[in-house]
Parts: sequence; structure tokens; C-alpha cells
Amino acid sequence: MPKIANKTLVVYYSRTGTTRMLGEAIAKALKCDSEELIDKKSRKGILGWLKAGFEAGRKKLTKINPIKSNLDKYTLVLVGTPIWAANISPATRTFLAENKNKFKNVAFFATYGSDAGKCYENMEAVCRKKPVGCFGMTTKQVRSGDYGKGFRDYIKNLKA
Repeated sequence: MPKIANKTLVVYYSRTGTTRMLGEAIAKALKCDSEELIDKKSRKGILGWLKAGFEAGRKKLTKINPIKSNLDKYTLVLVGTPIWAANISPATRTFLAENKNKFKNVAFFATYGSDAGKCYENMEAVCRKKPVGCFGMTTKQVRSGDYGKGFRDYIKNLKA
């Protein structure tokens, strides 16, 4: 069991389940805790999808349910987001902004249709912490279940 396992938390937001799949795969590989962010705003259906993209593009915050985990307990928090309109989700942005002074170390991961763009730089700017690692996958890759070498390297580097 890696030394970081009991001191690592994976936190993610997922509208469709794709980022949840990747987040849970990361938590399983690291043998650590995980928690899903819950946006208090409905993002369901076509209207929810349109609002989500608009708010992400405008770098808006939202209201999220408090997480159950105590961040003070963790030396590393991995934060995951879907990429909408080339930006991080409002729920992820809110979590990073509200907890920026609580993170000891962070790592990021993302799911997207084409590429992560400047997502990791944006996440770093919001939480004011340089990540110890970043990883992303397309929705198609995540849904295939074959995470590949990039995933294995990300996990290996986090365990080192």
C-alpha cells in the first residue's frame, strides 16, 4: 500500500458520470478516499447543459453542498472536472476557490471532448497551488475503460 493512500482524497464533479468514472478509477488505483461534488443547481437536460457551458465559459461560481471529508486530514487532494466551453465546471471552480487555503498539495484531472486546453492552469490560478500532477482523458477513452499508459504513469508519479 502506498504511503500516500490514507492521506489522499479524490474530489470530482461529474454531470454525466464520465468524470466520476475516472475519479473512482483513480481512487481505486491509489486505494484512497473519494468524494463527489454536488452542485445545488440542476444541470440536467439540454437547458442544464446550455447553462453549464455558459457559466463555465464566464468562469462563474455556483453553490455546492459541503463535502463530508475534512481536508485538514489529507496531504494530497486530487481535484477532477469535466471541461465545458474550454473551462472548468462551476462546481469545481467553487470548490477550489472555497478551499484554496486548506490544500497542502493538489493534483488535477479532467475529462473532455477534445482537449484540456488551459484547464490545469485555470485550476492552479483559482486555488493558488501548483499541482504535483495533471492528467486528462477524452470522454471516449474513459467510457472505453482502457485508461492506458498515461493513466498508469499519473498514478505511479503520485505514489512516488
